[in-house]
Amino acid sequence: MSAISKKINNPELNKYIASNNILRAKDFLLKLILEDNDFSKSTDSWSFYANKISVKLHNIKTKIDFWIKLGKTIEEAEISQKQSIYWGVVYWKLATLDLVDGEEFPKVIQLLEQSYEQDLEYQKKDPSNFRSIKLAEHKAKGMAAFRLKNFLSLIIDDVNNAYAVHPEFRIIRGFLSNRKDRRIINQIIVQAFDLHIEDPNFFNTLPWEPFDRLLRRNPYRVHIQSFYNAAGWLVGKRQELEKNSLEKYGVSYAIMLLAGTLIEGVLFNLPKVRREVSRERVKKPTLGYLTHLYFKVYRRRLSKEIGFFLCVINYIRNKIHPSDFDKNIDRRININFASFVYRLAERCIILLAIRHTRKNPYKQT
Repeated sequence: MSAISKKINNPELNKYIASNNILRAKDFLLKLILEDNDFSKSTDSWSFYANKISVKLHNIKTKIDFWIKLGKTIEEAEISQKQSIYWGVVYWKLATLDLVDGEEFPKVIQLLEQSYEQDLEYQKKDPSNFRSIKLAEHKAKGMAAFRLKNFLSLIIDDVNNAYAVHPEFRIIRGFLSNRKDRRIINQIIVQAFDLHIEDPNFFNTLPWEPFDRLLRRNPYRVHIQSFYNAAGWLVGKRQELEKNSLEKYGVSYAIMLLAGTLIEGVLFNLPKVRREVSRERVKKPTLGYLTHLYFKVYRRRLSKEIGFFLCVINYIRNKIHPSDFDKNIDRRININFASFVYRLAERCIILLAIRHTRKNPYKQT
Protein backbone atom coordinates (compact mmCIF):
# COMPACT_ATOMS: atom_id res chain seq x y z
CA MET A 1 0.00 0.00 0.00
CA SER A 2 1.49 3.28 -1.13
CA ALA A 3 0.55 5.65 1.69
CA ILE A 4 2.04 3.64 4.51
CA SER A 5 5.53 3.52 2.95
CA LYS A 6 8.26 5.05 5.07
CA LYS A 7 8.88 8.77 4.50
CA ILE A 8 11.94 9.34 2.30
CA ASN A 9 14.20 12.30 2.96
CA ASN A 10 15.79 13.94 -0.09
CA PRO A 11 18.75 16.26 0.71
CA GLU A 12 18.78 17.91 -2.72
CA LEU A 13 15.08 18.79 -2.52
CA ASN A 14 15.62 20.09 1.02
CA LYS A 15 18.42 22.34 -0.30
CA TYR A 16 16.25 23.87 -3.04
CA ILE A 17 13.39 24.58 -0.64
CA ALA A 18 15.68 26.01 2.06
CA SER A 19 17.26 28.38 -0.47
CA ASN A 20 13.80 29.43 -1.76
CA ASN A 21 14.61 28.10 -5.23
CA ILE A 22 10.96 27.08 -5.61
CA LEU A 23 10.93 26.75 -9.40
CA ARG A 24 13.80 24.25 -9.23
CA ALA A 25 12.18 22.49 -6.26
CA LYS A 26 8.90 22.04 -8.19
CA ASP A 27 10.64 20.59 -11.24
CA PHE A 28 12.82 18.29 -9.15
CA LEU A 29 9.84 17.01 -7.14
CA LEU A 30 7.87 16.15 -10.30
CA LYS A 31 10.95 14.46 -11.76
CA LEU A 32 11.40 12.35 -8.59
CA ILE A 33 7.77 11.20 -8.71
CA LEU A 34 8.13 10.10 -12.36
CA GLU A 35 11.52 8.42 -12.02
CA ASP A 36 11.75 7.05 -8.47
CA ASN A 37 9.24 4.25 -7.80
CA ASP A 38 9.92 4.15 -4.06
CA PHE A 39 9.52 7.91 -3.71
CA SER A 40 6.29 8.07 -5.74
CA LYS A 41 4.61 5.28 -3.78
CA SER A 42 5.48 7.01 -0.50
CA THR A 43 2.63 9.53 -0.31
CA ASP A 44 3.99 10.83 2.99
CA SER A 45 7.23 11.80 1.20
CA TRP A 46 6.02 13.67 -1.89
CA SER A 47 3.05 15.26 -0.08
CA PHE A 48 5.43 16.53 2.64
CA TYR A 49 7.58 18.29 0.05
CA ALA A 50 4.57 19.42 -2.00
CA ASN A 51 3.12 21.14 1.08
CA LYS A 52 6.45 22.88 1.76
CA ILE A 53 6.59 24.15 -1.80
CA SER A 54 2.92 25.19 -1.80
CA VAL A 55 3.38 27.30 1.36
CA LYS A 56 6.09 29.32 -0.39
CA LEU A 57 3.89 30.07 -3.40
CA HIS A 58 2.26 33.40 -2.55
CA ASN A 59 -0.42 33.51 -5.24
CA ILE A 60 -3.39 31.19 -4.73
CA LYS A 61 -3.77 30.64 -8.49
CA THR A 62 -0.14 29.52 -8.63
CA LYS A 63 -0.79 27.10 -5.77
CA ILE A 64 -3.80 25.62 -7.59
CA ASP A 65 -1.81 25.25 -10.84
CA PHE A 66 0.98 23.50 -8.91
CA TRP A 67 -1.37 20.92 -7.34
CA ILE A 68 -3.11 20.30 -10.69
CA LYS A 69 0.26 19.65 -12.34
CA LEU A 70 1.26 17.41 -9.43
CA GLY A 71 -1.93 15.37 -9.88
CA LYS A 72 -1.26 14.89 -13.60
CA THR A 73 2.31 13.83 -12.83
CA ILE A 74 1.09 11.21 -10.35
CA GLU A 75 -1.36 9.88 -12.95
CA GLU A 76 1.56 9.50 -15.40
CA ALA A 77 3.64 7.77 -12.70
CA GLU A 78 0.84 5.28 -11.98
CA ILE A 79 0.76 4.27 -15.66
CA SER A 80 4.51 4.20 -16.29
CA GLN A 81 5.37 2.47 -13.01
CA LYS A 82 2.32 0.17 -13.09
CA GLN A 83 1.48 0.79 -9.44
CA SER A 84 -1.38 2.34 -7.51
CA ILE A 85 -0.55 5.58 -5.70
CA TYR A 86 -2.73 7.14 -3.01
CA TRP A 87 -3.16 10.80 -3.89
CA GLY A 88 -6.35 11.89 -2.15
CA VAL A 89 -4.26 14.71 -0.64
CA VAL A 90 -4.08 16.36 -4.10
CA TYR A 91 -7.87 16.50 -4.43
CA TRP A 92 -8.09 17.69 -0.82
CA LYS A 93 -5.64 20.55 -1.42
CA LEU A 94 -7.39 21.60 -4.63
CA ALA A 95 -10.76 21.57 -2.83
CA THR A 96 -9.59 23.73 0.08
CA LEU A 97 -7.69 26.13 -2.19
CA ASP A 98 -10.74 26.53 -4.43
CA LEU A 99 -12.85 27.10 -1.33
CA VAL A 100 -10.54 29.85 -0.04
CA ASP A 101 -10.50 31.37 -3.53
CA GLY A 102 -14.29 31.74 -3.44
CA GLU A 103 -15.20 28.86 -5.74
CA GLU A 104 -18.81 27.70 -5.70
CA PHE A 105 -19.66 24.79 -3.39
CA PRO A 106 -20.62 22.22 -6.11
CA LYS A 107 -17.11 22.24 -7.65
CA VAL A 108 -15.50 21.99 -4.20
CA ILE A 109 -17.81 19.12 -3.26
CA GLN A 110 -16.87 17.27 -6.46
CA LEU A 111 -13.16 17.50 -5.55
CA LEU A 112 -13.89 16.38 -1.98
CA GLU A 113 -15.84 13.41 -3.35
CA GLN A 114 -12.79 12.40 -5.43
CA SER A 115 -10.59 12.77 -2.35
CA TYR A 116 -13.02 10.60 -0.35
CA GLU A 117 -12.92 7.91 -3.07
CA GLN A 118 -9.13 7.86 -2.75
CA ASP A 119 -9.43 7.66 1.05
CA LEU A 120 -11.84 4.72 0.69
CA GLU A 121 -9.46 2.83 -1.61
CA TYR A 122 -6.65 3.58 0.84
CA GLN A 123 -8.64 2.10 3.71
CA LYS A 124 -9.73 -0.96 1.71
CA LYS A 125 -6.07 -1.82 1.05
CA ASP A 126 -5.10 -1.39 4.69
CA PRO A 127 -4.44 -4.91 6.08
CA SER A 128 -6.31 -4.05 9.30
CA ASN A 129 -9.52 -3.44 7.28
CA PHE A 130 -8.95 -6.16 4.69
CA ARG A 131 -11.92 -8.34 5.60
CA SER A 132 -14.37 -5.61 6.49
CA ILE A 133 -15.65 -3.22 3.83
CA LYS A 134 -17.89 -1.55 6.43
CA LEU A 135 -14.89 -0.82 8.66
CA ALA A 136 -12.99 0.64 5.70
CA GLU A 137 -15.98 2.87 4.85
CA HIS A 138 -16.33 3.95 8.48
CA LYS A 139 -12.66 4.98 8.65
CA ALA A 140 -12.79 6.77 5.29
CA LYS A 141 -15.83 8.74 6.46
CA GLY A 142 -13.85 9.82 9.50
CA MET A 143 -11.20 11.46 7.31
CA ALA A 144 -11.19 15.18 6.50
CA ALA A 145 -12.52 15.05 2.92
CA PHE A 146 -15.79 13.30 3.76
CA ARG A 147 -16.36 15.44 6.85
CA LEU A 148 -16.07 18.74 4.95
CA LYS A 149 -18.08 17.35 2.02
CA ASN A 150 -20.80 16.28 4.43
CA PHE A 151 -21.17 19.81 5.81
CA LEU A 152 -21.06 21.64 2.47
CA SER A 153 -23.48 19.14 0.88
CA LEU A 154 -26.02 19.63 3.67
CA ILE A 155 -26.00 23.39 3.13
CA ILE A 156 -26.00 23.42 -0.67
CA ASP A 157 -28.55 20.60 -1.10
CA ASP A 158 -31.18 22.47 0.87
CA VAL A 159 -30.23 25.92 -0.40
CA ASN A 160 -30.71 24.73 -3.98
CA ASN A 161 -33.92 22.86 -3.17
CA ALA A 162 -36.69 24.57 -5.13
CA TYR A 163 -39.22 23.59 -2.46
CA ALA A 164 -37.23 24.96 0.47
CA VAL A 165 -39.40 27.37 2.43
CA HIS A 166 -37.08 28.32 5.30
CA PRO A 167 -36.16 32.04 5.15
CA GLU A 168 -32.54 31.13 5.93
CA PHE A 169 -32.21 29.57 2.47
CA ARG A 170 -32.99 32.80 0.67
CA ILE A 171 -30.51 34.71 2.82
CA ILE A 172 -27.75 32.10 2.47
CA ARG A 173 -28.33 31.96 -1.29
CA GLY A 174 -27.88 35.73 -1.42
CA PHE A 175 -24.63 35.62 0.56
CA LEU A 176 -23.23 32.93 -1.75
CA SER A 177 -24.25 34.67 -4.96
CA ASN A 178 -20.95 36.43 -5.68
CA ARG A 179 -17.33 35.35 -5.48
CA LYS A 180 -16.13 38.22 -3.28
CA ASP A 181 -18.55 37.33 -0.47
CA ARG A 182 -17.91 33.60 -0.89
CA ARG A 183 -14.17 34.21 -0.54
CA ILE A 184 -14.65 35.86 2.88
CA ILE A 185 -17.17 33.25 4.08
CA ASN A 186 -15.18 30.28 2.77
CA GLN A 187 -11.98 31.41 4.46
CA ILE A 188 -13.78 31.35 7.81
CA ILE A 189 -15.16 27.88 7.04
CA VAL A 190 -11.62 26.63 6.34
CA GLN A 191 -10.27 28.28 9.53
CA ALA A 192 -12.98 26.61 11.61
CA PHE A 193 -12.42 23.27 9.91
CA ASP A 194 -8.66 23.45 10.51
CA LEU A 195 -9.33 24.00 14.21
CA HIS A 196 -11.84 21.17 14.16
CA ILE A 197 -9.35 18.58 12.78
CA GLU A 198 -6.18 19.97 14.40
CA ASP A 199 -6.46 18.18 17.73
CA PRO A 200 -9.52 16.05 18.65
CA ASN A 201 -8.92 16.61 22.37
CA PHE A 202 -8.33 20.37 22.14
CA PHE A 203 -11.35 22.46 23.02
CA ASN A 204 -12.47 25.86 24.37
CA THR A 205 -10.03 27.86 22.25
CA LEU A 206 -11.72 31.24 22.83
CA PRO A 207 -10.15 33.57 25.39
CA TRP A 208 -12.37 35.50 27.83
CA GLU A 209 -12.19 38.79 25.86
CA PRO A 210 -14.94 38.12 23.24
CA PHE A 211 -17.41 37.17 25.97
CA ASP A 212 -16.34 40.15 28.05
CA ARG A 213 -16.92 42.52 25.13
CA LEU A 214 -20.30 41.04 24.20
CA LEU A 215 -21.76 40.23 27.64
CA ARG A 216 -19.82 42.49 30.03
CA ARG A 217 -21.30 42.20 33.57
CA ASN A 218 -24.57 40.74 32.43
CA PRO A 219 -26.04 38.52 35.20
CA TYR A 220 -26.68 35.76 32.62
CA ARG A 221 -23.09 35.75 31.40
CA VAL A 222 -22.06 32.77 33.51
CA HIS A 223 -24.92 30.71 32.07
CA ILE A 224 -24.21 31.72 28.48
CA GLN A 225 -20.51 31.03 28.78
CA SER A 226 -21.26 27.68 30.45
CA PHE A 227 -23.02 26.56 27.24
CA TYR A 228 -19.74 27.14 25.41
CA ASN A 229 -17.71 25.34 28.07
CA ALA A 230 -20.10 22.37 28.17
CA ALA A 231 -20.12 21.97 24.38
CA GLY A 232 -16.32 22.27 24.36
CA TRP A 233 -15.96 19.60 27.03
CA LEU A 234 -18.05 17.19 24.95
CA VAL A 235 -16.03 18.01 21.83
CA GLY A 236 -12.84 17.27 23.76
CA LYS A 237 -14.21 13.80 24.59
CA ARG A 238 -15.23 12.96 21.03
CA GLN A 239 -12.60 10.28 20.38
CA GLU A 240 -13.63 8.48 23.55
CA LEU A 241 -17.36 8.88 22.83
CA GLU A 242 -16.99 7.77 19.21
CA LYS A 243 -16.30 4.23 20.48
CA ASN A 244 -19.79 4.02 22.00
CA SER A 245 -22.34 3.41 19.27
CA LEU A 246 -25.31 4.70 21.29
CA GLU A 247 -24.11 7.69 23.29
CA LYS A 248 -22.36 9.42 20.38
CA TYR A 249 -25.65 10.26 18.61
CA GLY A 250 -27.20 11.99 21.61
CA VAL A 251 -23.92 13.78 22.35
CA SER A 252 -23.77 15.06 18.75
CA TYR A 253 -27.21 16.63 19.09
CA ALA A 254 -26.31 18.02 22.53
CA ILE A 255 -23.19 19.78 21.17
CA MET A 256 -25.15 21.46 18.39
CA LEU A 257 -28.03 22.46 20.66
CA LEU A 258 -25.54 23.98 23.11
CA ALA A 259 -23.78 25.84 20.26
CA GLY A 260 -27.15 27.22 19.09
CA THR A 261 -28.12 28.22 22.63
CA LEU A 262 -24.77 29.99 23.04
CA ILE A 263 -25.43 32.14 19.95
CA GLU A 264 -29.01 32.70 21.12
CA GLY A 265 -27.77 34.05 24.47
CA VAL A 266 -25.22 36.36 22.86
CA LEU A 267 -27.73 37.79 20.36
CA PHE A 268 -30.31 38.36 23.09
CA ASN A 269 -27.80 40.44 25.04
CA LEU A 270 -26.93 42.80 22.19
CA PRO A 271 -28.56 46.10 23.31
CA LYS A 272 -30.44 46.88 20.07
CA VAL A 273 -31.76 43.33 19.74
CA ARG A 274 -32.85 43.24 23.38
CA ARG A 275 -34.68 46.55 23.08
CA GLU A 276 -36.54 45.23 20.04
CA VAL A 277 -37.52 42.07 21.95
CA SER A 278 -38.90 44.23 24.78
CA ARG A 279 -40.72 46.47 22.34
CA GLU A 280 -42.41 43.51 20.65
CA ARG A 281 -43.10 41.90 24.08
CA VAL A 282 -41.82 38.46 23.12
CA LYS A 283 -41.41 36.39 26.29
CA LYS A 284 -39.42 33.45 24.89
CA PRO A 285 -37.46 34.54 21.80
CA THR A 286 -36.00 31.70 19.73
CA LEU A 287 -32.70 31.66 17.87
CA GLY A 288 -34.55 32.10 14.57
CA TYR A 289 -36.49 35.08 15.92
CA LEU A 290 -33.34 36.69 17.36
CA THR A 291 -31.50 36.16 14.07
CA HIS A 292 -34.40 37.87 12.26
CA LEU A 293 -34.25 40.80 14.72
CA TYR A 294 -30.47 41.03 14.32
CA PHE A 295 -30.90 41.42 10.56
CA LYS A 296 -33.61 44.00 11.14
CA VAL A 297 -31.80 46.28 13.60
CA TYR A 298 -28.37 46.05 11.91
CA ARG A 299 -29.59 45.97 8.30
CA ARG A 300 -27.65 49.14 7.36
CA ARG A 301 -24.28 47.69 8.35
CA LEU A 302 -24.94 43.97 8.30
CA SER A 303 -21.80 41.85 8.08
CA LYS A 304 -22.42 39.20 5.43
CA GLU A 305 -20.17 36.65 7.09
CA ILE A 306 -22.00 37.06 10.42
CA GLY A 307 -25.34 36.83 8.62
CA PHE A 308 -24.30 33.66 6.80
CA PHE A 309 -23.10 31.82 9.91
CA LEU A 310 -26.09 32.91 12.00
CA CYS A 311 -28.37 31.44 9.31
CA VAL A 312 -26.34 28.22 9.05
CA ILE A 313 -26.23 27.62 12.82
CA ASN A 314 -29.94 28.44 13.18
CA TYR A 315 -30.79 26.14 10.26
CA ILE A 316 -28.78 23.20 11.65
CA ARG A 317 -30.15 23.74 15.16
CA ASN A 318 -33.70 23.70 13.74
CA LYS A 319 -32.96 20.46 11.91
CA ILE A 320 -32.41 18.65 15.22
CA HIS A 321 -34.77 20.63 17.45
CA PRO A 322 -37.54 18.41 18.91
CA SER A 323 -40.24 20.70 17.51
CA ASP A 324 -38.89 20.53 13.94
CA PHE A 325 -36.83 17.34 13.83
CA ASP A 326 -35.67 16.19 10.39
CA LYS A 327 -35.20 12.42 10.28
CA ASN A 328 -33.16 12.66 7.07
CA ILE A 329 -30.38 14.51 8.87
CA ASP A 330 -29.53 11.40 10.93
CA ARG A 331 -27.40 10.01 8.11
CA ARG A 332 -25.21 13.12 8.10
CA ILE A 333 -24.80 13.98 11.77
CA ASN A 334 -22.09 12.51 13.99
CA ILE A 335 -19.69 13.84 16.60
CA ASN A 336 -17.28 15.12 13.93
CA PHE A 337 -20.07 17.11 12.28
CA ALA A 338 -21.19 18.49 15.65
CA SER A 339 -17.61 19.44 16.52
CA PHE A 340 -17.37 21.45 13.31
CA VAL A 341 -20.62 23.29 14.09
CA TYR A 342 -19.15 24.12 17.52
CA ARG A 343 -16.07 25.62 15.83
CA LEU A 344 -18.33 27.66 13.52
CA ALA A 345 -20.12 29.02 16.60
CA GLU A 346 -16.72 30.08 17.97
CA ARG A 347 -15.92 31.94 14.75
CA CYS A 348 -19.35 33.58 14.93
CA ILE A 349 -18.68 34.81 18.49
CA ILE A 350 -15.36 36.32 17.37
CA LEU A 351 -17.01 38.07 14.41
CA LEU A 352 -19.75 39.47 16.65
CA ALA A 353 -17.17 40.69 19.18
CA ILE A 354 -15.21 42.46 16.42
CA ARG A 355 -18.34 43.99 14.88
CA HIS A 356 -20.01 45.23 18.08
CA THR A 357 -17.12 46.81 20.00
CA ARG A 358 -16.37 50.01 18.09
CA LYS A 359 -14.83 51.69 21.15
CA ASN A 360 -11.53 49.98 21.89
CA PRO A 361 -12.39 47.30 19.28
CA TYR A 362 -11.72 43.65 19.92
CA LYS A 363 -8.91 42.23 17.80
CA GLN A 364 -8.64 38.50 17.20
CA THR A 365 -5.34 37.03 18.36
